[in-house]
Amino acid sequence: MFNNDAQIKKEFERHFPSERKCAEYLAHLRWPEGILCPRCRTDRPWLSVKRDLFICRRRKCQFHFSGRTGTIFKNSKVSLHRWFNAIWRLADLTGALAPADLRNLLGLSKYESALKWYRRLSRQTWLRPLRSSLEGTVDVRVGSFPYLKKKGRSISRHFGKDCIGPQEQLIAKNMHMIVAVSTLGRRIRLKRLPTCNQRDVLDFIHESVARRSRLVTSTDQIFADTLKVNYTHKIGAGIRAKGVFEEMVLFIQNSKRIMKLSDLDLCLKEFAFRASHKRPGESPKRLFDEILRRMIEL
Repeated sequence: MFNNDAQIKKEFERHFPSERKCAEYLAHLRWPEGILCPRCRTDRPWLSVKRDLFICRRRKCQFHFSGRTGTIFKNSKVSLHRWFNAIWRLADLTGALAPADLRNLLGLSKYESALKWYRRLSRQTWLRPLRSSLEGTVDVRVGSFPYLKKKGRSISRHFGKDCIGPQEQLIAKNMHMIVAVSTLGRRIRLKRLPTCNQRDVLDFIHESVARRSRLVTSTDQIFADTLKVNYTHKIGAGIRAKGVFEEMVLFIQNSKRIMKLSDLDLCLKEFAFRASHKRPGESPKRLFDEILRRMIEL
């Protein structure tokens, strides 16, 4: 779901008024210490203003390149200005991204093309492996929220609407979730739990939280003696984890896709990536930079 706010469009146009400005920003983001030839790593290339290309000044190379060269944008026929606008709106999205959204933002004629770019974008951003565990003080919260399920089948749609056939029987279920939020930079980990038992909770904590960290929970029910060797524990309000949990439920409610379990897991990874880089009400600029930086990493 997009925010149809003229202020968002105005803010984007203030940062990126033209195609040339987008190209300059992409080159700066890719080579912050100075532009280098991708082929021979020679610095200070010549600029061909007429073709908007850099030319390597080394005589044996003379490679023609731009900020797009060797990135996900290389073979795209969509202009950088349109790509930047799509990423900016994506950073301000209030629900999970769908291929149809990307098709509208990029002006693609075929759904298959949008699906291809959606998969590439997902692999470059929220589907990348997590680099490290949470450290410092970590708020942990276990909760659940309702969803509608077809009898004997997987999820049809979260908070289902307009996609359930008249002959299909529905069963109301609760989806168990665990959320961990670090106070160092608001880094987030979350996971869908098959059952809300202590073993699942402990496995998640061991996977997501670094040893010797301080855990804050609203109750001591999930804190077992086996954790006391590696963690310290405090009972508190867990305001950070509670706020992230509420944001997550709202994020899933705003998602348009028909939900299977695999779709829901992908949606949760996307939310964790977004929430780690953008707080509610904040400008999308920081999340925009992070998405763009990941898209141009080689």
